[in-house]
Amino acid sequence: MIKNRQIKAAVIGVGQMGVHHARIYSRMAGVDLVGISDIDEERGNWVASRFNTKYFKDAETLLKKKPDAVTIAVPTSLHREIADMALDYNANLLVEKPLADNTKNAWAIIKKAKSEKRVLMVGHIERFNPAIESLKNLLALGTMGKIKKISTLRVSPYPVRINDAGIILDVSCHDIDLISYLTGSKAKSVSADAKQEFHKYEDEAKISLNFEDGINAVVETSWHYPYKNRRLLLMLEKGAILINFMRQSLTIYNSDGAVSVPVHSGEPLSIELHAFIDTVANDKPSPVNGEDSIYTLDVTSSAVKSYKENKQIKLGNKTTNNTYKSPVLAMI
Repeated sequence: MIKNRQIKAAVIGVGQMGVHHARIYSRMAGVDLVGISDIDEERGNWVASRFNTKYFKDAETLLKKKPDAVTIAVPTSLHREIADMALDYNANLLVEKPLADNTKNAWAIIKKAKSEKRVLMVGHIERFNPAIESLKNLLALGTMGKIKKISTLRVSPYPVRINDAGIILDVSCHDIDLISYLTGSKAKSVSADAKQEFHKYEDEAKISLNFEDGINAVVETSWHYPYKNRRLLLMLEKGAILINFMRQSLTIYNSDGAVSVPVHSGEPLSIELHAFIDTVANDKPSPVNGEDSIYTLDVTSSAVKSYKENKQIKLGNKTTNNTYKSPVLAMI
């Protein structure tokens, strides 16, 4: 446990997401951003000078500074390699979603973090969107009955930085995780359709999820749009609820019409990083643990298999201690 001193933080990978981790750490009370690392020397020096920290081209040299809390925001295919290195230096980790490029590598990170008794948090940022917090509180009241259907839409122009993963692994994982978070359950099967027009992997996808309790969910993602749109619609027994992630708004639709529910403002990433630092400083359980990400990885990999083989794929289940059992668990 770390108490009564500043938390030493570091960021490995300062691309589109990592630069914002550096920005927030640099302004956070009780945190000392001891350095950032990136293979792009020009960008790394620019980020370091902007946020008054040091640039290290080599990640291991940065880790030798013994940071307490490390964000890993490198390409997904490098997550296991960098996480292994950081854990060797006793760092607590926030790994940007997805935890790894496949469940085998994700389990390896989880097992090593547990053996080293380090915090492992996965950066599923939408859980920290204030609109989702308001939605969770509303659902807990139970006044609108049970969830019947969920649909999500997440579209944008193609982000050229993404070249080692398709849209299912890189984007659909946001809403797959959220649906499980909101319903408290795991899908029993998945089917998917996808297109591959200009990317190495799929760049548009529609995923259907079926749950034991009768809930059906549809997750749509695309890099074919000239604008961004991110929303989630829940159909319940007594109405519907619409979330606009970009506006952080929540609207209820029922027999009385449409009612906007006030949502407190806040940057989701800042809320997420404050939760991570609080976890590290006060020895708390990770708010988004590795097992949560294992489920999401199972669903995304199964969705890819579904569209490639044109068939529905059955998913894993829960073990007797109520944790998710991945079909790949027996492989490692």
